[in-house]
Amino acid sequence: MEITDATLLKQMETGRKIYFFNLLYDRYNRLFYRWIYTRIGCKETVEEIAQNFWMEIWENPSYFINNTNGSVKDYFLRVLSFRMLDYLKSSYARKSGDNSLLSEIEKSLSYTHILEEIHTNEVHTIINSVLDNLPQLTKDILVLRLNEQYTVKETASELKVSPKIVRTRYRNIMAMIKERLIRVYSYSG
Repeated sequence: MEITDATLLKQMETGRKIYFFNLLYDRYNRLFYRWIYTRIGCKETVEEIAQNFWMEIWENPSYFINNTNGSVKDYFLRVLSFRMLDYLKSSYARKSGDNSLLSEIEKSLSYTHILEEIHTNEVHTIINSVLDNLPQLTKDILVLRLNEQYTVKETASELKVSPKIVRTRYRNIMAMIKERLIRVYSYSG
């Protein structure tokens, strides 16, 4: 039975990081290379983008989200596409002044309503992954404040805690979610 991507990423956080990283690398390196090359066509640029992406996986394995089957492939490819655009916007376009390749790639990777729906689901998954590790009271505060649109006072009354606790926990959880989203969606190379 094949080890899932989720298991490999989780195991990278243990003492055998190199072993599990290599298994993941063997599984996806050719796919990543082809994915980038078919969109860019420049071997040196492909290698640099791929290397930066593998470094991101190495440094932050917990930031990649798996589907219900434990696969991270689709998520990897979406993030890789964004990293490819980030790289090109910051590097290629500035160096060459030629935006034609960049425009072409952006068109091939442009958002459609389907990608926007996937992106929304991705954000929900990220938020849920942050919430999984929080105390129940903090989750309840977030649900009442966001989903039920309760005020701080109403939330405090409902949960029988002080308004200060509601404000502090709400502010902290929103900061955690923001930080996680920034790390997932910002270019780190």
